Amino acid sequence: MAEGRLTDEAIAEFLKRSGKYRAAVPWNKVATEDAIRHFALGIGDDNPLWNDPAYAEGTRWGRIIAPPSYLLTTSRGGGLSRGLPGVQGVQIWDEYEWFRPVYAGDIVTCWHGLKDFVPTSSEHAARAFDQITESVCVNQNREVVAVHLDANRRFERNKTEGSSGRKRYEGWRRWIYSSEDLESISKGYAEEAVRGAEPRYWEDVREGEELQPVVKGPLTVTEVIAWCCGAGAPLIMASRIRWNYFRKHPGANVPDRETNTPDVPERIHWETTLARTFGAPDLFDIGVQRLAWLGHLVTNWIGDDGFLRRLRGESRRFNLHGDTCWVRGKVIRKYKTGEEYLVDCDLRVENQRGEVLMPGSATASLPSRERGLVILPASPALPAGIDLA
Repeated sequence: MAEGRLTDEAIAEFLKRSGKYRAAVPWNKVATEDAIRHFALGIGDDNPLWNDPAYAEGTRWGRIIAPPSYLLTTSRGGGLSRGLPGVQGVQIWDEYEWFRPVYAGDIVTCWHGLKDFVPTSSEHAARAFDQITESVCVNQNREVVAVHLDANRRFERNKTEGSSGRKRYEGWRRWIYSSEDLESISKGYAEEAVRGAEPRYWEDVREGEELQPVVKGPLTVTEVIAWCCGAGAPLIMASRIRWNYFRKHPGANVPDRETNTPDVPERIHWETTLARTFGAPDLFDIGVQRLAWLGHLVTNWIGDDGFLRRLRGESRRFNLHGDTCWVRGKVIRKYKTGEEYLVDCDLRVENQRGEVLMPGSATASLPSRERGLVILPASPALPAGIDLA
């Protein structure tokens, strides 16, 4: 793989970004009905609130809104520049806080700023840092729709091959599905419940209550492509556009080993040979897919009148080719804050082996029999350094 070094000089130059915000070049800037529908298709979410204009018109929102995790297409999908060209990165965690829904027709601009750059240890490399990025998503009304924090572990690529990270997967084999396995997956899909128009009132929720699970997979290259079609992918470019990009950013070029063809490191998500140089036994999903799946679980449960306030997911293991994910959750707390009636949930994505790939958490605002519809929180002020003029 192409080499990228975490030298003291490179880090010092990189840290000059701290406190400065730049507007993203997004996969989607205008939240058209098509863009919202394509994203929902990419995560396997058929909630009519995202894709049926006649249905959405009859809800409190009055028109189609986007799944909360749709903002990944405005903050990351079109090419979030992380700096340090040639230095490998892997997603560690993501955290969103929402203040407004994204309506069909909204124009969303996301502003990225370096929040922190923290030394850490990694089984992939001798030197590694966690890069914390803040993305502030702003609509055409100058309202902050959401704030997204994400941590990307950066390490020197040339250290990954043969790394100790492989030890975790010693003896791993692709899962061969029996008829009983496939029947269990089919049953899970059939039992998925979208709350929809029936309000889930805060007073009716009980701590310890389980959320109806959501099934994802088995993971195939097709599922990864579906995600990329809906959410975008930073480095998927064609022909001259890709050539020009490599000319400006040579560290992004990871040539095919057999043909020496210039290509992108994102191939680890659909090319087993490259994934193995990274320390994985097989191709694997794009980590934020699982964050979107956690959001899918919660929005199914809260119904049309609920509002997802916060979501966090931590990437712990690879979701590998052929694996099936079960997205599960449980209510752990209910409480009031000001005019908001809130519930906290523990979430997790686990595979058919019982391994937790992504633990997570969520806070949702629910309608109340006492108060009525959810009251949206105040939109925060823009951070210094973001100029919308």
